[in-house]
Amino acid sequence: MVIGQKRMQLTNEIALRPYSGEDEPARSHVLISGQLAPSSVSGCVLEAAVQCTVGWLLFASHDVPYEESVSISLLNVSGELLDSADLGGMYTTGTFSDLQLEPPNKMHFQFFDDAGWYVELFDQPKLCVPWLPDGPGSVWRSKQLRRWFALRRRGS
Repeated sequence: MVIGQKRMQLTNEIALRPYSGEDEPARSHVLISGQLAPSSVSGCVLEAAVQCTVGWLLFASHDVPYEESVSISLLNVSGELLDSADLGGMYTTGTFSDLQLEPPNKMHFQFFDDAGWYVELFDQPKLCVPWLPDGPGSVWRSKQLRRWFALRRRGS
């Protein structure tokens, strides 16, 4: 489905300000055009931000050697968190790279395997069964009943 009329594009109007403690999972405040958003996200290094009709899709890594992960967070135009997913695993290393936008609503990237990953944005949230896996074992999602995007391994 087409997501509105606005074209997906990379943006530099988003920044992260890490705030978590040394022994806590990485979390950051989100700044939109220098203004503090109402939501915080998982991760501390902003790898990419994609502007879309719903708002912004953020890719943030955690900067943990030998157990790297990427958090993907969708914020609405008011900066409120709509959906999120984490990609990673114990003793898994990876580097976020090669983000390619596929308008109107898909993008793909590389992280820790040769297959790559893709994100598909939905124009409306879709109902899901929260106790069933949303993807392979390296994808972690919160237990919510609605999803604004799908995260899948390429080729699956």
